[in-house]
Amino acid sequence: MLSTRFVVEGKPLPQPRGKIVTIKLRNGQVRSSVVVPDKHPIHDWKFAVVDGWRFERVKIDGPIAAVIDIVASRPDTLRWVRKPMPRLRDTRHVGDADNYAKAILDALNGKAYDDDAQICELLVRRWIASGAEDPHAVVELRELDTADATPQLTLFD
Repeated sequence: MLSTRFVVEGKPLPQPRGKIVTIKLRNGQVRSSVVVPDKHPIHDWKFAVVDGWRFERVKIDGPIAAVIDIVASRPDTLRWVRKPMPRLRDTRHVGDADNYAKAILDALNGKAYDDDAQICELLVRRWIASGAEDPHAVVELRELDTADATPQLTLFD
């Protein structure tokens, strides 16, 4: 079974909502599509995701289990001088976990796997960085056995 694990340095970004753009064609028809503006920072983040994957260059053909750890920067209100600053669960309302995963999985689509429909199991965890950590994301992709239907990512026993 193939697997890959890599770190993406930098501030993780959730996939933004796109803007609806409507174009009137010469034949009178109207065509609409949803786009994210070219200057949006999500494009730089997606390049960083692909850059992190390039060190591994593992392409998975079968069903996939994905584990994504999002480590956000530590806010000033949670910085202390004399107390330890461990990693904390991120319960702030700064972005939905599924939108963080969507940005990462979209960036890897066609590179680490042919289609994101191959993702059968997905686990996304959001964290606030410890005192010494910089913001980053850790992505792990594992190929699943098609004959074994037992879940690979179990949260509760």
